Amino acid sequence: TEQVSDWRDIETADATRELQRLRGIFGRVESGSALPPAISEVWYELTTQRIDAMQRLERRLSETLSNLSRQRLRQAQKDLKKHRDKLQIPAQLKEPAGSPLARIYGGAADGPYLSENAKPEMVRSLYDLLQGQAERLQRIGDELSEARQALTERKRIERAKGLLMQYQGVSEEQAYALLRQSAMRSNRPLIEVAESVIDSARGAGATPAPPAQDGTARD
Repeated sequence: TEQVSDWRDIETADATRELQRLRGIFGRVESGSALPPAISEVWYELTTQRIDAMQRLERRLSETLSNLSRQRLRQAQKDLKKHRDKLQIPAQLKEPAGSPLARIYGGAADGPYLSENAKPEMVRSLYDLLQGQAERLQRIGDELSEARQALTERKRIERAKGLLMQYQGVSEEQAYALLRQSAMRSNRPLIEVAESVIDSARGAGATPAPPAQDGTARD
């Protein structure tokens, strides 16, 4: 609930409203007309504020997930100890190879084993629970890493879009289309094409060339 509320705050923030207002202005500019010189900096500042807020929310989500994972792990360890105490496994008995309990103990072939009366399905159920939880946490962690990378790249793409909008007199949609077309024709990631536009602007004194047909920035 707290994170959903934070997301709604981002969606109604001043930066988001200003971005929508700028989009309306861009939509009324005739194709090929020059935009005010400072427009790319304003666009970049607003998109940066929005993406930074999204990254702060992503970090809070990551921290919440980590804390929840630690709590679940501690609870699972308590449950495992409780089950082991109930089973009262004789240390001198041998564990059949490949059983779930052997894997929990680190895979030792000479560890303790469960008798027929010790309900090994209880241990198997616990092991499956731990295994499934670990896989889910890994999957969510991977998704968070991908989201973090996507937010970082989005900043650079917005920067390139703003530069094209300012100096080439194109709309936001046209600027993005130029970047995508160049990426597809050159078989390069969109972020690489965006970086080329930004580098072109830096090398040409903040006057970038649009992406060339082969995906490289024109002189």
